[in-house]
Amino acid sequence: MKHFLFDAPLRPGAIRLLHTGTGVLLAIQALFLLPDVSMLYGPAGIVDQALVHGRTFGITITDIVRGTAHLIGDYEQHFVKLIAVLYIALATMLALGRLPCVGIGTLLAIHALWHTSGSAFSYGVDYLSATALFYCLCTPRARPMWHAPALRLLQLHLCIIYFFSGLAKALGATWWNGEALWKAVNQPYHLDAVPGFIAWLGQFTWLWAVGGWGVIMLELGYALFIWLHRLRPYWLWSIVGMHMGIALVIGLFQFAAVMILLNVVAYHYAYHTETEQPVYPSNKKPSRLRWAVWKQPHHVAGDTREGGI
Repeated sequence: MKHFLFDAPLRPGAIRLLHTGTGVLLAIQALFLLPDVSMLYGPAGIVDQALVHGRTFGITITDIVRGTAHLIGDYEQHFVKLIAVLYIALATMLALGRLPCVGIGTLLAIHALWHTSGSAFSYGVDYLSATALFYCLCTPRARPMWHAPALRLLQLHLCIIYFFSGLAKALGATWWNGEALWKAVNQPYHLDAVPGFIAWLGQFTWLWAVGGWGVIMLELGYALFIWLHRLRPYWLWSIVGMHMGIALVIGLFQFAAVMILLNVVAYHYAYHTETEQPVYPSNKKPSRLRWAVWKQPHHVAGDTREGGI
């Protein structure tokens, strides 16, 4: 167990990608929401917060705004935008690798207040983004000894996510007969009209059933076959392809991007065997001796080319 968690031959480049990718995706999402953030999340937004207050858990942005109303007066809408700007700034610093643990914790807290504490507009991507932030918090640049166990935990976490997602699909009938897949590509909120090619494929009901079986097998088999060295690339890139299809056909771009990021971090760059620089190189100019050591390949315990992990 100690070797599996702490002495695993996992590469540091995965941590750089996790921090950078998470920061970029969160900043992009917040930038798109910024013009309408007051309308969506403000106390006078399009959704009456009193109606959804019973669905919330913990403290929300609206609760903070109401609690500070006697201090900010008529500037409630500006206060919500100020929180969004702070969120974007912290996400940008995370992407640049300049955000310490305290900053990552603050970003995670704002994300929870803004997205995952009962908002009427939250969905799965907000919780997955919080998951990515949690793993960023668990992998501080000053604690490289935490990186391997955090990556292992992320790997196991993804296995659990896909296994139960596949199990939920397998327990119903709509994924076996293709109905769920057909409905997914015919959602009205992304495409103005179903492309002619997809409409033409609608006559082949067996094709949609086979596609549904493929999704079930891909997700159920993930927890097993992703650990086998020879099958890992095929399973990983099949999952990435599935999420790219979700983005293009259903329009869930942010969700697909977060899932692709977590998969690539956990099962591609974690095993990347090319020469890498330190996770966060020092700003000081190294001496010639230090530079020569810095550029040497990292030696890992065990050979990742032979069998599994």
